[in-house]
Amino acid sequence: MTVRLFVFASILAILLLAGCGSQTPVTYAVKVTASGIDGPVVLRNNGSDTLTVPADGAYAFAKKLPDGAAYQVEVSERPFFRNCVLSGAAGTIQGKDAEVDLACAAKAWAGAQELGDPGTAPGAWSLTAAAWPNGDAVVAWQQTQGGVYRLYARVFSGGSWGAAQKVAESSEGLGRPALATGSAGRALLVWYEKLGGQFQLRWSELAGGAWSAPASLTGPLNLAGSLVPPGLDMNASDEAVVVWPHDPGGGVRIYARRFSSGAWSSPVTVDDGTAQGIYPAVALAADGAALAAWLRVDGGQFYVSTSRFQSGAWQGEEVVSAAFGSQTLPSAALNGSGRGLVAWWQAAPGETKVYAVTYDGGWSSPELLGSDASGNASFPQAGMDDAGRGLVVWTQEQGGTRVVAYATYEAAWQTAAVLSPATGGDAERPSLALDPSGHAVALWAQATQVGDVVYAARFSQGSPDAPEVITAPGVVQAVEPQAALAATGDAVALWWQDAGNKRIFASVLR
Repeated sequence: MTVRLFVFASILAILLLAGCGSQTPVTYAVKVTASGIDGPVVLRNNGSDTLTVPADGAYAFAKKLPDGAAYQVEVSERPFFRNCVLSGAAGTIQGKDAEVDLACAAKAWAGAQELGDPGTAPGAWSLTAAAWPNGDAVVAWQQTQGGVYRLYARVFSGGSWGAAQKVAESSEGLGRPALATGSAGRALLVWYEKLGGQFQLRWSELAGGAWSAPASLTGPLNLAGSLVPPGLDMNASDEAVVVWPHDPGGGVRIYARRFSSGAWSSPVTVDDGTAQGIYPAVALAADGAALAAWLRVDGGQFYVSTSRFQSGAWQGEEVVSAAFGSQTLPSAALNGSGRGLVAWWQAAPGETKVYAVTYDGGWSSPELLGSDASGNASFPQAGMDDAGRGLVVWTQEQGGTRVVAYATYEAAWQTAAVLSPATGGDAERPSLALDPSGHAVALWAQATQVGDVVYAARFSQGSPDAPEVITAPGVVQAVEPQAALAATGDAVALWWQDAGNKRIFASVLR
């Protein structure tokens, strides 16, 4: 009897132990409460577990964690023009589900801030702006005092503007600068500067928080027409290309130099020399390919010409328009797969119209943007994203008022539409900044009952949001806004205001 009891107890103990060994460990969820969602937000926990949040509400990661395990939630993807902030995003599981809050809101334009050098009298113009992928930005402008021309720049980093830095100074004259950004903290400025009575092309590089001493890119230049800024673009590999016109004798040619590994190549001509060229623009892709466009002048007629840089060389001049009878400023764009876009305006009988061509292994025929029935159109600005979607904005006369219009391209041009609001006042030439993902910011000045204000509109893959005024109430005259857009969805708007003097102002989209 005693033996049987002992055996029974032993078997019971073994069964109990086996039961304990098969118990499932207790695990806990990482839960997320979301608000302000306007488009999918993708979260990642501990670098691998993903959760898509499509709307406001309560969610949880699929993978549960045991007691004592660490969690760290990060925002992996969000709508381009929205900020998303996490609360309680990191910690350890402590015997219960972890609670994380996700709050999203639209990025907003901050109040305008004056940027001009306080040590000089007001008198600023010739603005330009550019942004780095991380959301920082740099702007540049001219300012005068007592007949001395100065070129200034300021950097926006870490949420605030740095001090104004004087890049160049001349008692003879400065042309409008061109500015472009490379890798984080690096940028180039190029401009025309009069030295000894003749203009030269000059440059300076921003690196390590300071601008290098100005140096010449050319000898004395014979420049045609007004001092339109040279064409300049730069990529994240710190490669750059600059284009400019010069008459060496016998006609104005288009020249180019490339910047790589901190040094400039020798200048080369990119036109074929059979006509004259002025007003060049240039776009540079991430792989170093480039597209230059300019106004070709031949026998009293005007054309738009282009040249592409690929496989280490410029590929020769290609005329992409029919002949027309008015001067124009081409705008060029090039994406990461070598597809390009050039837009310009030209005289159609009685009026000027905006035209565009696209490149995808060959140039398309020119296409009219807008309609034949609309009024004069001018000053197009072009952009193209890495998916091959194009965007052009321009000014257009409509019903006796000048408006800002836009057209999008995706395999074909879509019907043009009006972007600017109906204020009863004229809109001035727009500025466009487009991100490789297809998001963009357009700026323009427009007359209203309270004065000329700056409007901003955001685009997502060709669709614009409603424009908004970004200048302060009571602004008398805001002029010449310039836009820069970062891969983070942050942007900078730069303009000058005239109330008896000219002062530089900026607003940041954060």
